[in-house]
Amino acid sequence: MINLLGYVAMFFLIIAALPQVVKTFKEGHSDGLAGGYIVLLLVGFSLMATYLFLTKPVIPVILNYLFNIVMISILGFYKLFPRSK
Repeated sequence: MINLLGYVAMFFLIIAALPQVVKTFKEGHSDGLAGGYIVLLLVGFSLMATYLFLTKPVIPVILNYLFNIVMISILGFYKLFPRSK
């Protein structure tokens, strides 16, 4: 039962950034997000994924962080390179 709770939590954490990424992709920019927010999330997720990989390689948790790194990278890309309007 505890494992199920962990997997449900992981699922919600994985999809948490998805609505923002879809909105950003549709609009072609992420003007509403602060650049510092994106950078801090990207660095934090990257460092935590590296830490977990090196110390306690729990694959589902590492995959969670890797997926979020991809999502935040998309937001950062559109922050740096917005589509022309």
